[in-house]
Amino acid sequence: MKVYSITVLTLIAVSASHAFALSSLQGEGEARLDSNIIAGASSSANLCLYEIVVKTAPGIEGAGTDARVYLKLSSANESDAMEFPDLESWGWMGPGHDYFESGNMDIFGHAPRECMAAMPCKMLLVSDGSSGKPDWYVNFVEIIQIDTDLSVLVRKFFINGWLSVNKPPYQLFAYQDLCGNDNTAVA
Repeated sequence: MKVYSITVLTLIAVSASHAFALSSLQGEGEARLDSNIIAGASSSANLCLYEIVVKTAPGIEGAGTDARVYLKLSSANESDAMEFPDLESWGWMGPGHDYFESGNMDIFGHAPRECMAAMPCKMLLVSDGSSGKPDWYVNFVEIIQIDTDLSVLVRKFFINGWLSVNKPPYQLFAYQDLCGNDNTAVA
């Protein structure tokens, strides 16, 4: 739970610096996103903030990559999904940060959007294999959903393997379908 608490605090701090912060509590303890931040959002909209954490393995030679990374998170029937064609462009680590390097725990975010009907349970992570460092050893991808009532859901997709054409399993993608598995943590 301490990891999730630190992650949530990081998300809130980073969110504030990107003008996606939650406004103060209103009414009967109900938190709302600042309507000035989200143009046209009604006060009854069920908006969520999404954080994605990607952990690159530490201590493994060549674990980091400079390749372009694509991520898709979706529901069981894939009717509700979030796609990040260039995940690095959604990064919250600050200017000049070198994403996906050995030992990094990189944080990415999605601007407040309508909450997904269900926590994403499918994950597709793809490296395009480009750059002078095409191989990548990924430990995990974690998705954190923060609702306007400040409830937090967390799902972690453990990969613990290479996205590489040079190393087993000789593929540039990792796909996981955890639908039906109850591995969602409530923080």
